[in-house]
Amino acid sequence: MTGTQTLLRCPIIRRTPFSPATAGQRPVQEIVLEAPPGFTFRAGQYTQVQHPAGTIPLSIASGPKRLPTLTLHYRSLPDVPAADWMDELLETGAPLLLHPPAGEVQMPEDPHQPIVMIAGGTGITQALAVLDELAHTTERATVDVLWCADSDDELYCRSRLDTLKAPWLTLHYNVDARRSAENSGFAKAQALLRTHAGANPWILLGGSPGFVYAMDEALTVVTTVQRHADAFSWAPRPARSSD
Repeated sequence: MTGTQTLLRCPIIRRTPFSPATAGQRPVQEIVLEAPPGFTFRAGQYTQVQHPAGTIPLSIASGPKRLPTLTLHYRSLPDVPAADWMDELLETGAPLLLHPPAGEVQMPEDPHQPIVMIAGGTGITQALAVLDELAHTTERATVDVLWCADSDDELYCRSRLDTLKAPWLTLHYNVDARRSAENSGFAKAQALLRTHAGANPWILLGGSPGFVYAMDEALTVVTTVQRHADAFSWAPRPARSSD
């Protein structure tokens, strides 16, 4: 995408950390923007913040029903150029320039289709947008959310999630820092998908490319249903070992 004519000027209403910064980690921030008239998107899509040096992709954490307010979640990471750019923009307090929403991962419209969303770390953002859009829905097929993290602190908005009450919603959490096939999150995800055997659920995988591809591989043994993830479109699948 080129040129500045497509950029959307979004003033920052507020930005709030979910928890205090620690010596080893910076907190996830909730950034609430005011979207311009005509701004539209589908739950599950992402946007890109423009910096003079490049773009910063961020998932949208709120549903379209919240417009004109638009919520993003952002964590600054050390030694990451895009994070340095975002920190610089936030420090000025000036409106952010956003590209129009993009991404093929979009919440299904059929209320009879079950939804299974599996997220790692801040990959929960897309699931939050879907849940926000479904707020106040009284009847629909089941929605399961499995949030995997290295520690309880990484479940940074669990208290907010736990306030969501709906007869169709079930929340699952898994804390396991192991970077191996023995991570209990894989077994929990497999068990969850087995409960949907024959139901053709819409499956969302959110998180880093490493998490997404590892989880996708783990699910191949229990389901042939298509999985949806932004990482599939921009991050190449790691080569499998020949051993």
